[in-house]
Amino acid sequence: MKYIDKVPVPVNQDQDVNKESTIWRDGKCVALVEGRQTVAYLLHETEIYTNENGAEEIQAKAAEIRVDSPLTADKLLNTVKRKIMDEIVENDTSISVNSFFLSGKRMWLDKSTRSGLMLRLNAEHSAGKQTTILWYDGSPISLSVSSAISMLNSLELYASQCYDKTQDHLSTVSSMTDPEQVLMYDYTEGYPEHLRF
Repeated sequence: MKYIDKVPVPVNQDQDVNKESTIWRDGKCVALVEGRQTVAYLLHETEIYTNENGAEEIQAKAAEIRVDSPLTADKLLNTVKRKIMDEIVENDTSISVNSFFLSGKRMWLDKSTRSGLMLRLNAEHSAGKQTTILWYDGSPISLSVSSAISMLNSLELYASQCYDKTQDHLSTVSSMTDPEQVLMYDYTEGYPEHLRF
């Protein structure tokens, strides 16, 4: 599940200490102009909490997005899209996606390593070799050649499915027109389960 960081914002205009620079719409603090940049506030939420004196208070929070001034709807949408698309690419290269488990140990083999290993394993198989050594983080892992080939085939399929899901997320975000929907879009969903060997 995706986490969205939110910051406190004024609940109403009486709490606003930047009245000359704040933009209000429909009773919400939606932006704060800070010279060359404007902070846009999206996904507002309010919560009631009890302060240290035992009195109930309302606190407002929102996600903040920095945009070059002047703030326009297109600039805001494009900035949010770039942010989320960067996060999608970052997620795609993280261990959240790029990992599998071999004998309980988390690891990853990049495309170049997988290709090189497959050449080696096919050569060892053709030579009639029964076992092989997979080196990972300086440690040897002994496997049967046929098991290693099967593992690499499964891993290649997994990597292809992850690639397709990442491209699907990027395409979906690219076509969205509401900055709040873009910000809420959960790009962590839909990836295949990590493989366990």
